[in-house]
Amino acid sequence: MGWWHETGRVGGKRDYDAAMRWYVKAVEDGDALANWNIGRTYEFGYGVSKDLVTAKTWYQKAADRGVLQALDSLANLGHNPDDAAFEKRGP
Repeated sequence: MGWWHETGRVGGKRDYDAAMRWYVKAVEDGDALANWNIGRTYEFGYGVSKDLVTAKTWYQKAADRGVLQALDSLANLGHNPDDAAFEKRGP
């Protein structure tokens, strides 16, 4: 549902707040891909302040759960997911 709100497929306009609520609910329900979606919202500033540190945190959570897109996202941000120097911290 989050993607539908993010892209405007619901109601004809983008609703980033609703998208984030659905992504958070999906994470709470165990959806690994939702971690990546939250990372994207922070990387690109979709309805939130752009925050690359927070984006990397969410991407790392997704990568830890096997989401391959998250590895690409981390690499694009210049982060090696095996780098022990990256401090894992939650938002």
